[in-house]
Amino acid sequence: MLDHTQKITCHKNLRRNQWVMSQASASGRITTGKDYADSLTLRDVTFHVTESSRQRVCRLRSRDVHAWCVGTVAEAPAGKVWREVTYNPFRAPLFHYRDGSPVHSAAFVHFAADGKAYAAR
Repeated sequence: MLDHTQKITCHKNLRRNQWVMSQASASGRITTGKDYADSLTLRDVTFHVTESSRQRVCRLRSRDVHAWCVGTVAEAPAGKVWREVTYNPFRAPLFHYRDGSPVHSAAFVHFAADGKAYAAR
């Protein structure tokens, strides 16, 4: 069972079309435990991409967890402006907004049931 009062990692499981949560280490790495959610919101979020693994994914055209977000589970706040965040290892080496501008952190990120992520400052 995950401790939702502590930092967790979140990434998308492309086969299950669900969000995967794991307990995060102090450095923001994925550690033990795993839970699935159709949607969730994190606060104080940072975005992580392991570049060597991203390059391997691009070279082999394989799937591998090499990009994730770290934050603390929260309720989605009302009154925020939400912008869609996306990641595709074949297009860019980092998470970015739909307009192409990079995103490294956000006050809140909502991982929606439709499989998209939305960030708010």
